[in-house]
Amino acid sequence: MKSKLVFIFLLILSIANFSAQTIQKMILNFSDDIEIHTENYVFILNKNGSMMSFIPNDFNGNIEYYDNYYNQYNYGKYKKIGNHEIEYWNTSDEKDARYGKVKKIDNIEIDYWDSFNYDYGKFGKIKKIGLINIDYYEKYGFNTEIEGNIKNINDFFIKYWDNIQDKAKYAKIKTFGSVKLDYWDDYYGDKLRYGKLKSMVGNSDKIQVRVKFGFSFNGNKHPSPSALY
Repeated sequence: MKSKLVFIFLLILSIANFSAQTIQKMILNFSDDIEIHTENYVFILNKNGSMMSFIPNDFNGNIEYYDNYYNQYNYGKYKKIGNHEIEYWNTSDEKDARYGKVKKIDNIEIDYWDSFNYDYGKFGKIKKIGLINIDYYEKYGFNTEIEGNIKNINDFFIKYWDNIQDKAKYAKIKTFGSVKLDYWDDYYGDKLRYGKLKSMVGNSDKIQVRVKFGFSFNGNKHPSPSALY
């Protein structure tokens, strides 16, 4: 009976862990941040996966920090955010791609691409957030601006305009999952709009691209559009 109860507990724990990592919504902000919404957290990555932050959905309580000066891998970093515990990688080699980076948020483990020789463009970037796998564009042709950007998050793909001859669109996001983006590219016929966002189609509750539309006045009576991103 005892072993049965232990099994049921572990099963419930594994289900809770899985649901906390199930992607429920993906949002691209034109500040280049990508939001991954899961059951219990929002993970926020920049477009090349070199930075990550997270928002717990149920934050309440105090914020604590690691304060042992002799443990340099975590000294001064977050220890607890409310009831959420943070751990950091402590490897034997300080040059390790993971050293001092977040290892766990609660029971969700974070891992990083750590092969410098074979994955130079990915080295040190986030590889896994629990069950969420992240991969990056490798260098091919002349796509030096696209290289290192997030290519896919699980089976969700981000594609870029990769024709270097098309300067109005080159290296800009072409598709974010099911969302398609296009840009004005007639330099000689329409310099005012050249390179600016032309259209965005496919936004939904699950997949979204957010663009901030601002207006600059500059003392003029009538506002004019400011930069879209």
